[in-house]
Amino acid sequence: MPTLTQPLAGFAVDSRRKPDAINASQVTSGNADFFTVSSLTLTLVANSTDPFVYDVGGNPCQLQANVALAVTDTAHNFIWIDNTGAMGRSALPCVYDWTAPGAPATDQHWYDLGKSQMKSWSGAAWTSVSRIFIGYVRADGGSINARYACEPIGISPLDRYNFFGSGADGFLDVSAGTTTIDDFKRYTAVVVRGGTLNHSASVTSITTIQSQSVFVVLSSGTVNLNGQGVVGGTGGTGAGGAGNGGGEGGRGGGGGGGTNAGGAGGSGLQNNRSATSGGGSGGTAGGGAGGTGIAAISSLGSGRASFFMFPHGCSGGGGGGSGAAAGANGGAAGGAFEIKTPTFAVSSGATVSTNGAAGSNGPAANRGAGGGGAGGTLTIFFRNSFQSGTISVSGGAGGTSGGAGSGAGGAGGAGRSSLFQV
Repeated sequence: MPTLTQPLAGFAVDSRRKPDAINASQVTSGNADFFTVSSLTLTLVANSTDPFVYDVGGNPCQLQANVALAVTDTAHNFIWIDNTGAMGRSALPCVYDWTAPGAPATDQHWYDLGKSQMKSWSGAAWTSVSRIFIGYVRADGGSINARYACEPIGISPLDRYNFFGSGADGFLDVSAGTTTIDDFKRYTAVVVRGGTLNHSASVTSITTIQSQSVFVVLSSGTVNLNGQGVVGGTGGTGAGGAGNGGGEGGRGGGGGGGTNAGGAGGSGLQNNRSATSGGGSGGTAGGGAGGTGIAAISSLGSGRASFFMFPHGCSGGGGGGSGAAAGANGGAAGGAFEIKTPTFAVSSGATVSTNGAAGSNGPAANRGAGGGGAGGTLTIFFRNSFQSGTISVSGGAGGTSGGAGSGAGGAGGAGRSSLFQV
């Protein structure tokens, strides 16, 4: 049995101690990474010199020895700990809200913000329970997946609700096929474990996703916004059409190739107000590359490394090349997601991408190619991150020339990935 102290004698009450929250844990990579895994066993690591300190219902608790839990295979496991030091799991994420969830499933948990109480649905009624949720793992094939997430230190239920939303849109579990979401979504958790998550094509506004607990992309899942942004300019018989300017967040499309001069790429925008990077100019021999701004981040890195980058609109798409006959269309820009979640995780082998689409090749001799679309916009607000996968916001390649007398399209500029540890 774990060594448990409750309440803590002489526990210092200060601004760092949060109710119904983790207040101290073992920290090795900079995150609250207090779990170890082996097959289907999840172990919470604690000892007398580095205890696991938490609060349940206003009562401070402290673990000074490891606690193990056998999780359920082929299932989601949202992990909780109670005021006795025992761990358990639920297949469903907790809902943090002022009102009870409608039509709850058995073992659904609800943190009642009005009464500051955790409750569980028995199948007939809500019952008060003395526990808090501390992490998430997915288990398949007799073992816990390589990616597991821990809840952050010092985030109270009310903090979670205020910054990470109400969870009104439920649990988003992407397991196969393509799931398309738009506008503003408020989830209790997001797990992409198979298939693809994206938004609609040709959008001019950012899709915002709030998750109360985790946003996890497992190795067989993909977030793919490639070419889902503003469309490119069309090829013309006189001159290629200019690429469309970026919408909110900025994602200018590539200009189309034409007979005289390729169309210029669309300009990127910052916060839908002003241009920050112009599109590439049209050319009589070849289109210019899209404007570039600050370098994009391709990896979150490990621990609490600082990723405080100001959000900028991404650069415009490349201009299309010229030719003697109607040219090709420019590529569409990458799309845009804004994600707010306590824990953001991208597993090894998983991909989150919002690349610009390539410009179309010149369709024949003397016909210019389209410019590439600009990379999209990815903005993430998180407390903990666990990342060994790939994040990409590259501009699309310019199309190749149709042959003698025509030019290639310019490449789209790189997009923007702005990550804020909150």
